[in-house]
Amino acid sequence: MPLSPPVRPSSSPGKVLFAMCLALAMSALDDTVVNLALPSLQSQLSLSVTELQWMVNAYLLPIACLVLPAGTLGDRYGRKRVFTAGLAIFIVASALVGLSLNGQIAIAGRLLQGIGAAAILPTSLAILSEAYPNPKARAKAIGIWSGVSGLALIIGPALGGILVDTFGWRSIFFLNIPLGALTLWLTHKSVSTRRQHRFSRLSLKLLRQRSLITVVVTNALLFFTLVSLLFLFSLFLQQVQGYSAIETGLRFLPLNIAFILASLLSGHLRAANGAGRALQALSSQASASSHSLKSSPTFSIATLSGG
Repeated sequence: MPLSPPVRPSSSPGKVLFAMCLALAMSALDDTVVNLALPSLQSQLSLSVTELQWMVNAYLLPIACLVLPAGTLGDRYGRKRVFTAGLAIFIVASALVGLSLNGQIAIAGRLLQGIGAAAILPTSLAILSEAYPNPKARAKAIGIWSGVSGLALIIGPALGGILVDTFGWRSIFFLNIPLGALTLWLTHKSVSTRRQHRFSRLSLKLLRQRSLITVVVTNALLFFTLVSLLFLFSLFLQQVQGYSAIETGLRFLPLNIAFILASLLSGHLRAANGAGRALQALSSQASASSHSLKSSPTFSIATLSGG
């Protein structure tokens, strides 16, 4: 069995935490800020609506397909090695998209970005977990790391709008280059490795758990809806309503803030009343919000403009 080199507890766990959070922030922001740049991409690269969809999907599909294999590669060949390889791919791919002159190159770059992000996500969590051997400190660090993705969801559209309107759509990809270089440097300085003879495996018995299947299906439906809304409303608000990228990003804030607040609320409901009642309560709230949205003039115009 191959030797596995996981991360040795770091003498600078704070630097490890900062590096892992920075890497997560880059990959999470790239999932949201691109939506604000879609109209600019369409006009400057002469993209069809289908190609715009691939600008989003080419990033998300590799993440969905490769997160588990990337975690296994990290266990087998070293978390730091897989993490830095994924980060390097992400940086190079960001430069490729930023320099692209046509849609084919841009989509190919987004595909590579997704491959890099798939390697970053599981290995950054594993590196962080071993940098904090104390359970309480580890829980706090993982909480901070997880909160970064929520923060990226909130500020992503607004930040994307500012960058697109001020510096152009290429800036949202070029920004990853200095941030990625800083993360690579911090990882090289603060994360070390050692050899270990065992690595974890995913038990297929987990697939028999009804609760796990429910969570997986619910999350799939949730993010399918959220990603679709970000894509459609970004085009609608800018191309039909005539808002700038910044104004569009600000109009996404209520949706994203509500998403985070609902996530926090579900945790409290789960602890107090159980998962079933928490899901039922949030589903009722979501249905009411959906009904209000569908009844609004904005939604009606968007539906009519879509045929």
